[in-house]
Amino acid sequence: MWLPDHNLIVIRSGMRAIHDRSTLAHELAHAHLGHRDDRPKHEVMADRTAAEWMIDYDECIHVMRWCPDAHRLATELGVSTRLLRTFLNVHRLAS
Repeated sequence: MWLPDHNLIVIRSGMRAIHDRSTLAHELAHAHLGHRDDRPKHEVMADRTAAEWMIDYDECIHVMRWCPDAHRLATELGVSTRLLRTFLNVHRLAS
């Protein structure tokens, strides 16, 4: 979670590395965007920003050619399926 009054991000321990990285990118996006609360539109904006930071478009297109499903594609790209789905929707790559 992003705690703007303390300029602090707190990440739950025990998550897989992909989720650590994706969550950290999401929370950093909140900080970067100046969010001070967790309104639904802020969550969407943070997911979009984090996805753009973490996923290279050309690499995604390349891996999609041989990767059979979203879970494996997310793993190959090193992101959570949530951020992957956000990226695919924004770039209209979702089928």
